[in-house]
Amino acid sequence: MFTLGKVAIVTGSNTGMGYETALELARRGCRVYLACRSGPVPGEPDPDAETVPRMKRESGSEEVRFRPLDVSLTASVEAFAERFQEEEDRLDVLVNNAGMVGRGSHRRETEEGLELVTATNYIGPFLLTKLLLAPLRRANGNDLQKEEFDVPVY
Repeated sequence: MFTLGKVAIVTGSNTGMGYETALELARRGCRVYLACRSGPVPGEPDPDAETVPRMKRESGSEEVRFRPLDVSLTASVEAFAERFQEEEDRLDVLVNNAGMVGRGSHRRETEEGLELVTATNYIGPFLLTKLLLAPLRRANGNDLQKEEFDVPVY
């Protein structure tokens, strides 16, 4: 797949599969937005302070940007989508990677009163996709389809 000059968002891209996906897109010439929670999370690096410079070094691209996004909070999703559309007029690739596994038997809620796992894994990604449909359509000539990537597995 030819990606040079395309614009991509990868949620949950400060570690794991999200990081590797964003890294490969950056290597292939995409302008990549790392959309992750801002500030340090226990056991995880601060995405703005550590992940962006590391990804720039590893990919050889300066087209890596961090934007805070907590997909469990609708207000954060809305703010991210609004800011993104102020900066970019198109979006070629959206990877909804952020997610979590529920632990324990007690119910955890977001500050908005939504069940945390459901908000993170379903509501947030759905809302983000819905809010970014216009730039996705602009980039793809109003023809949204699943793209298959030839990404090596390590």
